[in-house]
Amino acid sequence: MGEFSKRIGELGEDIVVNFLELIGWQQPIRNLDITSIDPEKHGKNSHGIDAYFYYQSSVISRTLENILISVKYSKADSQIPQLENLKIITKT
Repeated sequence: MGEFSKRIGELGEDIVVNFLELIGWQQPIRNLDITSIDPEKHGKNSHGIDAYFYYQSSVISRTLENILISVKYSKADSQIPQLENLKIITKT
């Protein structure tokens, strides 16, 4: 079960990164840990981020926009396609 979950997670991350590339967000930082500012509240010292992307805002001057991405899989969600039907979109 652990290997299956790991593989599903990797596929999900690849799908998200490919989608980001399609909309022009190239090469996000992947698999990053961010230190928790309140470890007692969250019960852990860091939070795993699957992808991180940042860019300078075109709307607000002198503003850096930060995008934190966490990919989750829920077996209970009947809307998620079966693994054999999952296709990864690639940019050509």
